[in-house]
Amino acid sequence: MDILSDIKHKDILQVSFGKATADMSKAGIRRVNDGFQLEYFSDNKAFHINFDGSNLFEHIYKLITTNFKECTIFTKQNDIVVFRNRKNELIIKNHKPTKSVVNTSHDKQKNHIIKDGTDAPFLYYLGISDINGVVTDKGRRKFVQINSFLQIFDHAFEKLSFDNKQLKVVDFCCGKGYLTFALHFYLHNIKHMNTNITGIDLKSDVIVILMILLKNTV
Repeated sequence: MDILSDIKHKDILQVSFGKATADMSKAGIRRVNDGFQLEYFSDNKAFHINFDGSNLFEHIYKLITTNFKECTIFTKQNDIVVFRNRKNELIIKNHKPTKSVVNTSHDKQKNHIIKDGTDAPFLYYLGISDINGVVTDKGRRKFVQINSFLQIFDHAFEKLSFDNKQLKVVDFCCGKGYLTFALHFYLHNIKHMNTNITGIDLKSDVIVILMILLKNTV
């Protein structure tokens, strides 16, 4: 890894990989809060690994020597292109920087009621997060929508008073149940309330899917 020894991980903004040679079709590394996240695709599925800066160059070196022929390391000072030549030697070239410092707060995560990385099984079974609770790029928009809804509900919730009886909620036209499951998680896991939520929808196939999800998430 001597070829990367002059690069400081604190200066790295993002890493992209190209010209796949093994089982990964594409991969990239980005900053996430105080560390980094590797996202790679294999068999049309996305996988995510979070790690701190001390392991950054190990991940880069492993990917560039086994899975990809080239990568671009975007830093504050320049873009560093690393590639393998015909002799399988690693070559490095520097270019003018094209990336600026990015917002790594995960969509202002501190304001989210359900944080990225939370052990919330419904997020995984609805395709919003991976099995470790890390929100995927594909599911991030829905994740933000869920938290926006919960923020509105939370604001109203604080103004209401409840006795110790079971709280019953009916969700008409619940669809795939994104907000239904989110509300149940909020009331049951965050507010620790005895809650019963009923989802109603005209589509019978949707209800069947929700019943399957229910067995895995509640």
